[in-house]
Amino acid sequence: MRKEQGLIVETLFVGLTRPTTLLLVPYSAVVFEVMIIIQIFIWSHNIFSLLLFIPVHGIFYLLCLKEPRIFELLLLWGQTKGATLFDTWVHWRSSTYSPLPLDVGRDKKYLLEKDR
Repeated sequence: MRKEQGLIVETLFVGLTRPTTLLLVPYSAVVFEVMIIIQIFIWSHNIFSLLLFIPVHGIFYLLCLKEPRIFELLLLWGQTKGATLFDTWVHWRSSTYSPLPLDVGRDKKYLLEKDR
């Protein structure tokens, strides 16, 4: 426990907060990686395409160095912002859940009459 600028900072046991890993990459990312490599192998009929596992796994490992939960965070972003990004970006220039047309003129008249 150390004190920095009035805050008490306690060391957190990081082992409890990290995701389960296989070869230092989160298990869900390894499953995704294996699925992609197997698809490439089936498509190419070349046994050497399985060697793509090494560079892809290396890239995933480098991504996990800074934040071990990067794939969980990307999945969460995809479920919240990413799902609506392609649906409503053209219309609203933002990510919303329902692009309902609003009659702004009617709302302004209602607010003006309410204030009187």
